[in-house]
Amino acid sequence: MFKLSYYTFIIPITEKGVYLAYNSFTNALLELEEHEGEQMLEWSKKDAIPSSELDSEAKRFINALLDNHFLVDEGVDEKERLHRRISTQKERFWREPAAMVLTILPTISCNMGCSYCFEGHKPFGKVMSDEVMDDVAKFVERELKHSTVVDSFKEISVHWYGGEPLLQPQVVERLAKRLYQIADENQIPYTSMIITNGTYLTVDVWGLLKEARINRVQVTLDGHRESHNKQRPLTLPIVGQDIEEGSYDTILENLKSLPKGMALNIRINSDRTIINSLDDLLDDLERIGLWPQQADRVSLTLAHKETPYEESGVVDIESQYLSLKQQTKAQKLFQDMKFNHYNNWAAKNNKGMARKRLAYPEPATFICGTASLPYSFSVSYDGHIHQCMEQVNDPKAKSHYIADTYDIQDPLRQIFLAWDKFRHHPMCTDCKVLPICNMVCPHKDPPAACCDWKVDLKSRLKEQYITSIDTPHLIESFDEVERQRQRDFTLVI
Repeated sequence: MFKLSYYTFIIPITEKGVYLAYNSFTNALLELEEHEGEQMLEWSKKDAIPSSELDSEAKRFINALLDNHFLVDEGVDEKERLHRRISTQKERFWREPAAMVLTILPTISCNMGCSYCFEGHKPFGKVMSDEVMDDVAKFVERELKHSTVVDSFKEISVHWYGGEPLLQPQVVERLAKRLYQIADENQIPYTSMIITNGTYLTVDVWGLLKEARINRVQVTLDGHRESHNKQRPLTLPIVGQDIEEGSYDTILENLKSLPKGMALNIRINSDRTIINSLDDLLDDLERIGLWPQQADRVSLTLAHKETPYEESGVVDIESQYLSLKQQTKAQKLFQDMKFNHYNNWAAKNNKGMARKRLAYPEPATFICGTASLPYSFSVSYDGHIHQCMEQVNDPKAKSHYIADTYDIQDPLRQIFLAWDKFRHHPMCTDCKVLPICNMVCPHKDPPAACCDWKVDLKSRLKEQYITSIDTPHLIESFDEVERQRQRDFTLVI
């Protein structure tokens, strides 16, 4: 006896007379003839499928369903099988050579007063001291040589964060040099990135970042000039201009000096007002030669702005902020906008035309890369460990001091290290998209903890399938994605 996998989605494509069958557990996608899709719909209504119904004349169809786990043995507990995958994955991260991922805050101070900042009010004058820098460097050196938690390390990755880290560039410069020298001495690869609002990215500071071996930069532009300056108001003047002028033009001018060999991500925290200004933002980025001219190293990301912090004074959340469903629609709108903008530029400049990236699900990792690994945490300006970067301004979330014995059992750390996505919430346990859900935060419950596939998996796969058939030159093919999937996917049961 067999049953249809719990993680199966059956998608009719009436326009083409076919069905798609997608399985979130194996991440497999099959194109079915109409009668095959209708057969699967019939099976979906049954608790069990007698073996006699698996007609030998349809051997190709049945074998494809069995090979990709659309059909499973009646006695298989698929939810428990997924839970074993999650547990095995977590155990593997502890067996393998560890990545030391340190998010370091030179300061908690910031020169902007964004209402949606999850850190809330940030006091000025809180700067990492020479003593703390020394203790951070000693911690890295000590743990690389004498860790009692892991056997070996495969890399050191440093994320500079704040507040606004470039309010204290000398901390970045001096501490970075010590950290990459330690990595070099221990023959461990070293990578580094910085999250900054971009207001201090002068030519000299770009040079400082290169010297600090920072090769990835994230800067936020919340739409075009008017929306950006309103959403991200200055609380300190930038050299040579008043607060009232805003930061938009200064940031664009700074980004024009992006050095060779450095990648830039422009993050756009979206809401209803920002969406309407994205076309103008793209025009400005093209005008300064940043995007699409440098699309090979400059990326644009539309991020979900969730809620304002309590003291922000924002009260009319519903009229300004987007729901998950609305954000998903906004993501698609922005993808189309970028695609059209790029190809208009390419046509004018005799460049190769772009294709849309196929939005295909990826198997979830169930691990927060900046909080859930053995050596992954944030170090505040005062030297205390915070497991979550979103809690660096919360004194109640402090773990031990960086120079103390490294305590993996600290209760504040165990919130993340022992967290189980499968058991986090009943909606998660029963969710059919859980195998592809990369929303991994113990502090968020559904629907805030849900991924966009929860909203539109069927409609998105259908739309992309039709596009790939009718206008294949516009979109990456399913065959390309399938070849990649077969290389990467290993079924864990």
